Amino acid sequence: MKHSAEQRLEKADAYLDGWEEQLGLPPLRQPQSHSEAIKLLDLGPDERKCLTPEDARDAVLILAQFAAYISRATQREEARMIWCQDTIIKTVAARMQQQNAYSYQERLSLAISENDHATRLEQMRALAQAKWKRLSFHAQRIEGIKMAYQNLANFHRRRDEHG
Repeated sequence: MKHSAEQRLEKADAYLDGWEEQLGLPPLRQPQSHSEAIKLLDLGPDERKCLTPEDARDAVLILAQFAAYISRATQREEARMIWCQDTIIKTVAARMQQQNAYSYQERLSLAISENDHATRLEQMRALAQAKWKRLSFHAQRIEGIKMAYQNLANFHRRRDEHG
């Protein structure tokens, strides 16, 4: 059985999914070109040199799609972190001033440790933060590789234009 904190987060996610749908955004799914994107991310320098100009342009589009997917997943985890943090504060606000600790962070940690619901929310927040950090790294990596393919496509185009 799910903890009430998880159920509430699922409701918040469902609300945001509905809001995104109203904006006309498709559901968050891996793009159809997911496997191609993974292959492009793993190509070595020798394999990249063999790409045709069309292949390089296609790689840019495929990686742009994949980067958009990763960016959206990153934003989703960031929203979860913020929702958990806001809910934690609301959950333990009454206990904060009663804590015998020097700093705000220490009082918050003590108040969280005394409340099972807040403890579960903090675990969920920490997991969302770990996912967010990992996704952020991958988003930067994909963007960098996409730019390398863009530069390759531009190089081919200039070479073809100027002989």
